[in-house]
Amino acid sequence: MSTNRRRGDACESRAHLAQVTALRPSLTDLSCGFYGYQRATQMRNSTDHQTTETIFYDGHCGLCQRWVRFVLLRDRTGQMFRFAPLHGERFHAAVPEHQRAGLPDSVVVLAVGGSLLVRSEAVLHILRRLGGVWACIAAMARLLPRRWRDWLYDRVVNLRHRLFPPTTDACPPIPSHMRERFDL
Repeated sequence: MSTNRRRGDACESRAHLAQVTALRPSLTDLSCGFYGYQRATQMRNSTDHQTTETIFYDGHCGLCQRWVRFVLLRDRTGQMFRFAPLHGERFHAAVPEHQRAGLPDSVVVLAVGGSLLVRSEAVLHILRRLGGVWACIAAMARLLPRRWRDWLYDRVVNLRHRLFPPTTDACPPIPSHMRERFDL
């Protein structure tokens, strides 16, 4: 009888684990070992992640230009992201004027469905799409409330011009074979 009770407890605990996993699927992304890498690779190779999204960036910000180079080096195929400066022609064509007024002047992602991601959501979205360890970092950061993440993002944005001097060029210096990924 005690053996049946233990089996019942094991079944109940498995059912409970399945419920918890279904409720919090992002917790499975936190495994940064082999399975985390395998899942990130599957996400990168799936068809819904092969659609190119546009990252709009502040072309006169040294930190934003470094961020663009960071993403360029990790999106080796060029299938995930295109780049365009904020307030450029592509930005004005893609984002209606009433939406432009409330956007920050740092990084904005035009996602596949036409939604605009800003502040910490934009950064974490980019990291998730890059996959690998970056997707694990994004999953862990998403455990923090968005208000805290955005507060930290705003602090960095306020310091960026002091820490990374503004540049006069709206396009970061990049190799010529990567320039076709920019909409200037």
